[in-house]
This record gives sequence, structure tokens and C-alpha cells, in this order.
Amino acid sequence: MTLAKPDPVIPFAMSDLYTCETGLPGGTLVRTPFQLSNGHLVSLFIVERDGRYLVTDYGEADGFLFLSGGPEEYDESTLARINDLIRPLDVTRRRGQLEAWCDDPAQLPWSVHLVAQAVVLVASLELQWR
Repeated sequence: MTLAKPDPVIPFAMSDLYTCETGLPGGTLVRTPFQLSNGHLVSLFIVERDGRYLVTDYGEADGFLFLSGGPEEYDESTLARINDLIRPLDVTRRRGQLEAWCDDPAQLPWSVHLVAQAVVLVASLELQWR
């Protein structure tokens, strides 16, 4: 495991507020400056598959909502609200994970930004369970 900026595989053109940790089994960990209401920073993973890049939260937003008192499974209304929040960002939710595919490595910083923003937006739904 190494902590590096920029990642030798991923051409990050982002500020020093983002760091990458390579050599992990789940892909490259990207720590972002986006913060959840509990003070934790949003962390994402980038996984290369067949020349494409998947940026995923590996379920961080869903886990945060569950730990904030949310249900184990969402009703249709909550799922619709989540989709309404992430659709403009071109982020999808699959198997409880927020993710975006990127074909061009030069666009990875933007994809990371959008998925991190989606995590914060979805995590804000915790307010309905308080």
C-alpha cells in the first residue's frame, strides 16, 4: 500500500485536498475533501475494468444512512428521491453503491467529483430519519 499523489496510473489533476492510495484489493482509494455530517470525509474507489474506470463509493452513502437510523431497505419513495438527486450528476445506484463509469482517464477527476457530490447529497437524506 502506498500513498501517492498523483497516482501513476490515474492522471489526477485535482487539488492537494485529494489523495490516492494504490495497491488495495478494491482498487485505488481516493480520499476527497467532501465531508459528511458526522465529520467523516468521503472516500471513493477507482477500479479499472477492460480499459474503463469505475468510480464507486462501495456503499458508503447507504451505510451512512443506515447508521443514521435509516431503514435496511428503502421504500419506492426514498429510492425515487435518491435517483432524483443523483441523476443530474450522471451517477447511478446499483446494489446499494453509487457509481459512475469513465472511459477517458483524463475525465476521472470530474467523475470523482460527481460521485463524491452524490454521496453527500444522498447522505443528506439522513435528516428525514432524525
